[in-house]
Amino acid sequence: MILLLVLTNIILTFSRMGFIGLCVSIFGYLLFTMVNNGTLIKRTGRIFTFVFVFLFMSIFVSIPHFREKLYSTFTTVISIREIGEVQTGELDYRRFVLISEAVRIFKEHWLLGTGMGLSNYLTYFEGNTIPAKPHSLYLSYLAEFGLIGFTFSFLFLIFLTIDLYKTLKLTKNLKESFIAKGFFIGHISILTMFIFNEYITSPFVWFYWAMAMGFSLICTTIIQKKIGRLNE
Repeated sequence: MILLLVLTNIILTFSRMGFIGLCVSIFGYLLFTMVNNGTLIKRTGRIFTFVFVFLFMSIFVSIPHFREKLYSTFTTVISIREIGEVQTGELDYRRFVLISEAVRIFKEHWLLGTGMGLSNYLTYFEGNTIPAKPHSLYLSYLAEFGLIGFTFSFLFLIFLTIDLYKTLKLTKNLKESFIAKGFFIGHISILTMFIFNEYITSPFVWFYWAMAMGFSLICTTIIQKKIGRLNE
């Protein structure tokens, strides 16, 4: 029911990266569950996979605007692979220009970047479209912070990932393991969606990380106390 509510929300916002994030969440959770559990989970995974694919096809066929955006994604990928660019007038043309400009700006200011902030970034923008950031957290931070600043931001995300993965391993045989898997896969989904989104400043992202890290600290503390008692 929760997945259906999330899926409905993504449909109403027409977010392609949101839909990709949902795919990563579901299939990632199923993958971890199948690896760590037995036949019953595998059978359940097949059922969930079938239902999810059915819902995906239903969305793709029945909602014109969402279908158009998904189709444009495939068209964009094919166009970039064949001719190396997106033609003027295509739905993703502006996004392609913004990304290309971010790459160029980073190459020219790779060490320190342009400085943080939209006004600093746009000073170096030369693309033939309405100027904006590249709609990619990684490209945006590379262009604004340069390699030095981006390294600190990237390390923060890596440390979060490592800590949540440690909690996942720590709770492997405990009843809390399904929560640990949910937090870890949700974090991976956020990192995936950062590829074409820049919502790291959104409150819900930090609320999610706070919940995940709070759960991680609680689990670590409780398990360490149990180990200490056993040693005594």
